[in-house]
Amino acid sequence: MAHDIVFKPSAVFDPERAYFSNCGPRQTPPSPQDSSAAKLTQLKAAKAAATSSSAGGDVILPCMKAALQTLEATVVDMEGKPLDDILIELRKSPTEALSARTDAAGTLRFQGLAPGTYQLGLPDLDQDRWELIGSAPLPAERAACRDEAGWTAPRPVARTGPTAHVIQQGECLSTLAHQHGLHADTVWDLPDNRDLKRRRKNKNILLPGDTVILPPRRLALRDVAPANAYRIRRKDAAEELRIRFLDRQDRPRGGESYLIAIDGPNGTEERTGKTDGDGFVRESVSATTTEVRVTLGQGLERETFVFRAAHLDPLDTLSGVQGRLTNLGYPCDKDEGKLGALTRRALQDFQRDEKLTVTGEPDASTRAAIEEKHLA
Repeated sequence: MAHDIVFKPSAVFDPERAYFSNCGPRQTPPSPQDSSAAKLTQLKAAKAAATSSSAGGDVILPCMKAALQTLEATVVDMEGKPLDDILIELRKSPTEALSARTDAAGTLRFQGLAPGTYQLGLPDLDQDRWELIGSAPLPAERAACRDEAGWTAPRPVARTGPTAHVIQQGECLSTLAHQHGLHADTVWDLPDNRDLKRRRKNKNILLPGDTVILPPRRLALRDVAPANAYRIRRKDAAEELRIRFLDRQDRPRGGESYLIAIDGPNGTEERTGKTDGDGFVRESVSATTTEVRVTLGQGLERETFVFRAAHLDPLDTLSGVQGRLTNLGYPCDKDEGKLGALTRRALQDFQRDEKLTVTGEPDASTRAAIEEKHLA
């Protein structure tokens, strides 16, 4: 049987045709000007595309290192006076911290901080002993800095329980609380001190040998941010010195000028003023005050009275009676806790002046009259 085979010309390889397929006149290449124009057109198109991308979405820029900043903290007392040598700690994390003490202006600067939130605390003061009272942005020239901070581990926090302290002469609860970074009211209101509070009534008139329970300090941390200045107030128990001066006829020495010298661990502070209409000198004093001297009068009538802080014993003790009689102008402190001749004479003189039964004994009615006259 015969078969017809059909050949399709396109499927046949023709060497001659392949060789001469690209022959013919050459096209003229584009001129340099035409090439430049094409490139310019391409650049314009790329710019237009970039503008369109910026308008329609985010443009990704190279990442730049954040500027380092400064944080300032200033510590003041209840009257707004700066406090130096106050320890401040700034925490970046539970394992990274900076710490230093305030200068003479009460200020401390933490530098080299990246923007963010940090925590600030005063490790030497209980949480009831201080508070943040304000903040303000730092000026640009004070906020910026270059060097990174050198972080170290935070100071260890003592986890001890309450401790017992036996009162010594010259101590009171305010001085004791101050020394341990506690607020006096925090210590006085502690349930463990309830019996002492019932017996002594006044937290600053304790008897040597009394036992005070001191709670452990509690660390408080406050959120802060760089490029700001913070103001911190140390909360101290309000201590007012009240001394009343009477003349020989028991009349108030009102309106008299006085000079008061207040001794403390940082030296002596002097103030001037005038007694009020009831003859009182009223001055705020620190819990660290050790002695006060009040001078009244001028020239030959000049008188100076000396008072030792935290040396007055409770009235239910003989030494407490002697101290108050001496302050009231019936000197008997040389008997030093003994019912000697000086003390009996002072008691008799006081009883006579107050129209009491003269016994020379510190009986209940005499103690009540002494307390009323002495105001404590």
